[in-house]
Amino acid sequence: NASLSLLVLMEPGHWTDVQPNDIRWEHKLVVVLVGLPARGKSFIAYKLVNFLCWGSTRAEIFNAGKMRRVIMKDGSKSTSDFFDSSNNQGFQKRERIAMMTLDMALDWLEKEGDVAIFDATNSTKARRQAVLDRCFDRSEYLNVLFIESICDDQQVLLKNKLCKIANSPDYRGWDQKKALQDLNKRIENYKKAYETIDEDSLSYIKLIDLQSKVIFNRIYGNVANTIVRFLMCIHNRMAPIYLCRAARFEAEESLTEQQQQQQEEEEEEEKANLSSSTAPNDGTDHNSRTKTTMPRSSSSRSPFLQPKATTMPASLAQTTTTTTTSTSTSTSASTTTTHKPPQAIPPLVPKHNATGTSGSKGRLKTKSTSPPTRPPT
Repeated sequence: NASLSLLVLMEPGHWTDVQPNDIRWEHKLVVVLVGLPARGKSFIAYKLVNFLCWGSTRAEIFNAGKMRRVIMKDGSKSTSDFFDSSNNQGFQKRERIAMMTLDMALDWLEKEGDVAIFDATNSTKARRQAVLDRCFDRSEYLNVLFIESICDDQQVLLKNKLCKIANSPDYRGWDQKKALQDLNKRIENYKKAYETIDEDSLSYIKLIDLQSKVIFNRIYGNVANTIVRFLMCIHNRMAPIYLCRAARFEAEESLTEQQQQQQEEEEEEEKANLSSSTAPNDGTDHNSRTKTTMPRSSSSRSPFLQPKATTMPASLAQTTTTTTTSTSTSTSASTTTTHKPPQAIPPLVPKHNATGTSGSKGRLKTKSTSPPTRPPT
């Protein structure tokens, strides 16, 4: 249905229609490994699939050698003659097994996967073109990335050979020297027909000596760029890993006598400083930061704290003096003439003058204690 097609930018300036059934293939990736035996292809595949799965990408390895050992009854006993390019029967079997393995990878991608890693030699241009044709038969929008491992360093190459002999089921139970000779013959048979990747139209990554050099061409997409960055950090060296755990050292728990004595002295010194800082301030020196304060004279006080001097009118002062004298006289007279039993102490009341008028503003008016005098008739 043309109305449901989408426009997708395939190359700068070139647009194409994408059918709805092909949209899901745009996010799928087939990684095709290329290289001679003992070049670290399986090592790269396992490292890469672990890295992609750690990043929540569904990735899987499809190994042609494992498929060969399953299909062929004597597949685990394949010698170097089986991989000779002049062996036509062996060549046809290898091609058929490789395509079967690739079909399994494509079926898995179509159902659930995101990245399928096709682990085989794929050492000729004809094989790589056959892989592309098989992938594009499923969908022309499927992404295909070639990773070629080239190893010329003899130390790295010898290490890879020994690792393959120790782990490959093809050499299980073999003597190491004999297995190494057979592996070298297999490599020479592959070298006769080996062709490196030089097509500019392909998306590829070349890894030289497992980290010394990385070459890539026409890399598009987030996953492909992530793979490039990962391959720039990959290596096959054995390196120690140090794990640091936060814990308490035993020497801190078992202190020596000298350290304990020093710790006790520091605690006593802290207690002395604390007590001296909280002691009353009497002007003496307690080896602390307390200040000696001397009492200030009244003259040195602030003028705002001095009590204000009040002046009283002369007439009011004379009246107050007279009233006080008469009150004291009447009190003394009553004391000498009458003897009353002790009574409860009355509550304190403000003093008033004899006339009943307040000497200052705001005092209550009370009756005089002296008997009233009658006015003359």
